[in-house]
Amino acid sequence: MGLEKGAFHQKSWLGFTSCPCLWGLPSCLRLTHGGRTVPGTPEQALAFSVMAMCFLVPAGWVLAHLEHYKSRSD
Repeated sequence: MGLEKGAFHQKSWLGFTSCPCLWGLPSCLRLTHGGRTVPGTPEQALAFSVMAMCFLVPAGWVLAHLEHYKSRSD
């Protein structure tokens, strides 16, 4: 049995491809289509800023306390 093109990515009844990585999930957890509406510019800006803060705040904390970490004796 060879790996011909499209062997693992088959069309579902909705017309979207199903990925092998989703086969182990229960059907209630699979999302095979997008959302009902496209997020607008304010929603995208909010999501991007929250995502950036999730990365920048911990990095800033470590950098602000770097001298304390260096002087600490273990």
